[in-house]
Amino acid sequence: MHICDTGPGIAPKDIPHIFEHYYRAQQPNSRSKHGAGLDLFVSRLIASAHSGDITVDSQLTKGSCFYIWLPMKPVN
Repeated sequence: MHICDTGPGIAPKDIPHIFEHYYRAQQPNSRSKHGAGLDLFVSRLIASAHSGDITVDSQLTKGSCFYIWLPMKPVN
């Protein structure tokens, strides 16, 4: 599953850190400080708890795509 946006994107230097708790990427054109930096951290915890993963593909000024992989459970 994936979800994409057309927002400001994420700087390459921030991508390795965006799944860390309390990490908030700096937006150079924004003075607001929204969020606690937990959303992506919790998302990764949930994916990991189900033996899955979450990754991101992002380009500045073009947006981001987040990909979530969860294993399929066998049907009995």
